[in-house]
Amino acid sequence: MTKEERDKLIVSKINLPEIIVTSLLKNYRYSKYRQYREDLVGEAMVSLVEAAENYDDSLGIMFSTYASARINGDLKRYIRKHLNRLGQEVHIDSIPFAKELQTGGDNDLEDDRDYAFEEKLIEALEPESEIEKEVYYDVVLGSMTIRNKAEELGISKSEVGRIKKKVRSILKVNYNKFIEGDYHG
Repeated sequence: MTKEERDKLIVSKINLPEIIVTSLLKNYRYSKYRQYREDLVGEAMVSLVEAAENYDDSLGIMFSTYASARINGDLKRYIRKHLNRLGQEVHIDSIPFAKELQTGGDNDLEDDRDYAFEEKLIEALEPESEIEKEVYYDVVLGSMTIRNKAEELGISKSEVGRIKKKVRSILKVNYNKFIEGDYHG
């Protein structure tokens, strides 16, 4: 494909990145990234150019179909790598209202923090079985893919996915119980 043909493809679909980002941000799962809209549009434009460079019309796929799939995949990868905060360590100060619960509403008592409270919270957010802990630390909190974890453990990807889903739902229930004062570890 010549440079002129590539440029023509890019110009013909120049609004595609904007449309895909708008559609992606309407999805509840990605709506929290609306503040990064311009970054996402920029990333989508880069993906459009890469799609035009790698497009092969002999496969019988329309360019817009190929570019849409490529842009969607690249945006989700970008969000996981650059915008998603699941890989960061949970600190007591990052949990809504935890500081107020801990200090009885007085945020000026930084030196009098109840470290037992933090230990109980960490215990509430800790999975029970060893395999759940591995999936939790490597896949949920870390950056390991389900595929790589499945290969490491010698089980199927779907099994790792089920464990991940189970761990996240247990953590959500325990967190809510903890915040409501019903968690007794």
